[in-house]
Amino acid sequence: MARTYLEDYGHYDGEATAREIRSRARLAKMYEKGKFHRLLERMGKKEFCKDLEGEIQKYHTKKNNEKALLKLIKEGLAYISDGSPSIMQYAYDWSYEESPDFEPVGLDIQIMLTWSTADAMAEEMEAYINSDYHESYAITPVTTLLLTPDTDTPFSMNDFPERFSKWLGSFNLVANNF
Repeated sequence: MARTYLEDYGHYDGEATAREIRSRARLAKMYEKGKFHRLLERMGKKEFCKDLEGEIQKYHTKKNNEKALLKLIKEGLAYISDGSPSIMQYAYDWSYEESPDFEPVGLDIQIMLTWSTADAMAEEMEAYINSDYHESYAITPVTTLLLTPDTDTPFSMNDFPERFSKWLGSFNLVANNF
């Protein structure tokens, strides 16, 4: 959706210059099959660092922004290490309808990887989400327990979604100001 918008930017913005149109089309191609696509695909397929925790312990810096980033990465190991839960496991539609007037904004749209938070793709995705929020509601991650005849433990609340959201917000602030 955002990629298509960027590819056809000239049709949507009559005042766009030829340079802006080419720039946005080039960015869309980078996400579709170019450099950004390959990098994000590679990130999804393999570990970048076999012993991330060990490498973090060995790294020493005097720069405050690097110290802040390292601190957040250490805190974030609980969210990205093997065996940690995935935020996508927590999606729950509390207002499920068979045929809603407006589809809810799911986690698959709310959570995305972009090369930069300041590029046109991220801006278009943000605008898309903001426009959908006005007409619908967002599916927010919560802890659930499916009750069946085999359920043998009581429900216990897990605050993983809230902790992850708080950590991710802090990480984005530091990373954007890096």
